[in-house]
Amino acid sequence: MVMTQERLQDLLQYDKDTGKLFWRQSRGTKKAGSEAGSVNGKGYVCIMIDGNGYQAHRLAWSLHYQEMPSQDIDHINGIKTDNRICNLRAADDSKNAMNRRIRSDNTTGFKGVMFHKKNKKFVSQIQTNGEQKHLGYYATAEQAHQAYVAAAKELHGEFARFQ
Repeated sequence: MVMTQERLQDLLQYDKDTGKLFWRQSRGTKKAGSEAGSVNGKGYVCIMIDGNGYQAHRLAWSLHYQEMPSQDIDHINGIKTDNRICNLRAADDSKNAMNRRIRSDNTTGFKGVMFHKKNKKFVSQIQTNGEQKHLGYYATAEQAHQAYVAAAKELHGEFARFQ
């Protein structure tokens, strides 16, 4: 069953100031007025409707703008559970990736920086338009990170994230 705007509006109410979605009617163990959804393994709020899982930020967007989003929806502040409409923006895959936080396996503590064992220096790089761009080798992680920050501001604009 394809989710329609009418079905969505019948089932859920969206509070744009808190970003929370609430059931309009009781459904099984869920009471009308109770908060809908739970956090999934990837950290997003997910809501089960008619046996299908939906990401709450996409439903919030749909309820607010009265149409299902045609692109990804990016959380501006990087907090996957913050579904306030002021924290959501449409983004293609590339822009959404620009706003990602530092990888969990990063050992330098700086986004866009890794230690190059062979050169015994820190290398700075950034990805844009699906291509990796080398920004240079540096004596310190901080210097390499400054190169990343400058490039991110230029290449990623409003989607740039530095940590």
